[in-house]
Amino acid sequence: MCSALNVGTHPAMFRTVLVVAAHPDDEVIGCGATIAKWIDTDHTLVHLLVLADGETSRSANRSPIFQREADCRSAAKILGIATMQFTRFPDQRLDEMGQLDLAKAIEAQIEHYHIEAVMTHQLED
Repeated sequence: MCSALNVGTHPAMFRTVLVVAAHPDDEVIGCGATIAKWIDTDHTLVHLLVLADGETSRSANRSPIFQREADCRSAAKILGIATMQFTRFPDQRLDEMGQLDLAKAIEAQIEHYHIEAVMTHQLED
């Protein structure tokens, strides 16, 4: 499940939204229907930032990373997501990273695409 950081304003009022997901597929599992609604009904431009690779905690083999990204691109195309960026931070280690590195990755997307709202995981995730 995802939650918006700009609380109190209906998403239809936003022209650009950034969805920040920890791993490829989190955006679809967490808020895929909401993304589709924003794009199809509200004509919102939705951009996606995927922070972690989703695989390095399981194996040193990097080929599954590329498959997960390809699957994510396919899902994003179906949903109508405008752009996506993969930072490939280490899987299951976002809490060990410096907050500055995470903030820079997110801020770069916000500035580049003139993002008006950010959608991401709930605090409990």
